[in-house]
Amino acid sequence: MRIRSYSVIILIAAFTLGALIAYTVLLAYYHVPQLHVQVRMQKDISMEIYRLVEDVKRDLEIVRGLKFRDSVNIRVITSSWVVEHWGGPHKPTKDMLLREVVSKLTLLVSPSFNMCVEESRWASLIMAAVEDHTLYIVKDYINVSSPGVRRLLAHELTHILQNIYFPEVTHPGTLDGELALYALIEGDADFTADLYCNYTGIPPRIRMWIPLDAPYIALKVFPYVYGEDFVKYLYMEGGWDLVNAAYEKPPRSTEQVMHPEKYVCGEEPVAVKLSIEQHEKPLYSDTMGEYYILLVIATKLGLNKAQVAAQGWGGDRLALYYNHAIDMWSVYWNITWDSEQDAREFYQIFSDALMETGATLTLDLGSRRVFSIWNYVVDISILGKNTLLEARAHTPDIRISQRLVEEFIGEHGEHVPIPEISHYNAVLGVRARYLREDWTLMLTWILCIKGRKEIN
Repeated sequence: MRIRSYSVIILIAAFTLGALIAYTVLLAYYHVPQLHVQVRMQKDISMEIYRLVEDVKRDLEIVRGLKFRDSVNIRVITSSWVVEHWGGPHKPTKDMLLREVVSKLTLLVSPSFNMCVEESRWASLIMAAVEDHTLYIVKDYINVSSPGVRRLLAHELTHILQNIYFPEVTHPGTLDGELALYALIEGDADFTADLYCNYTGIPPRIRMWIPLDAPYIALKVFPYVYGEDFVKYLYMEGGWDLVNAAYEKPPRSTEQVMHPEKYVCGEEPVAVKLSIEQHEKPLYSDTMGEYYILLVIATKLGLNKAQVAAQGWGGDRLALYYNHAIDMWSVYWNITWDSEQDAREFYQIFSDALMETGATLTLDLGSRRVFSIWNYVVDISILGKNTLLEARAHTPDIRISQRLVEEFIGEHGEHVPIPEISHYNAVLGVRARYLREDWTLMLTWILCIKGRKEIN
């Protein structure tokens, strides 16, 4: 009995071992070749990109008139890697929270807007990027056999040339100024890439448009919509010498980019002073610019009316405050126009945009109108060449986390009296002081703005 039991156990063990060996052989047969193919394909893609980069570099040096000094580092990455490393955080920073409040109270976006979600969406669109002398290629979106990949590489390699020859670009520290600066950077890359396409016989690309159904994305694509025409204007006026000189004196406003003749003739934005009768500093302060105003109107009335409303911008200043005692956010936005007619056009068209969005006019004194929309109170006044917008709302009405407000703001918010019309004005030569921001990533199709803004 015992010998027979041992024999059965031995047979079962042998059968089990044989089955495991067979399964292992089959697994290796079917999966190991696939693994080798995947690795080989990955190596093939990388080698093809290296080859393309070297080809594009040779012609690009002729087109742009600048020489590469070192080899280009290349990293092939995935879209998931981009979202993980360059996407927005799951929890907003204090700066993101404040910018979200400003975007809502200035009526660029609706109360349901979520900046973290939009930053992740933004990152998911990235096809390629340059950081210092490293070129990142998102393999999910790259077809190495397509002629378009050469234009993509020409764009990105221009960024590397910029890093070599124009490394010390001064960042202005305002939204309007940063958009203008990146319009020069991205416009140079786009214009150079198009010249490269003409030089090598590659079909032209489809120009980027303003996605008015996604206002936050529309704000970020400004450098790609207007930058190329700005650089082309400089090139036609003075060749590469004038384009290169622009890095020493970049455009200071989106107005100068949208109307490049103003940059060439030296028309600078007016430095605007916003005087509020209180002693505390605002939680956030910025200059929004002509393009921001255009978007606020265009998302409601279309581009044609928005261009009429935004043209004639001379300068602006915005400040955000929080009253902890009554949980009230208040934004004050002083805009100076080139003429009283420009101010009146904006005043009327902005009022029309509010009504088109469903606002209720609760007070009309001619030079001052008060509206109610989304449980916000929006108060707009006009005096000469100035318009003053005040918007206020409680935290629940702008749909941000009360917990984050307590964490970031605490009880530091102060009561802010409503300013009288005489308390705001435009003063030449008055400038806010900023800490410099270092934004290093320059992205294809995408302007990836990161960093923290602190204003003294």
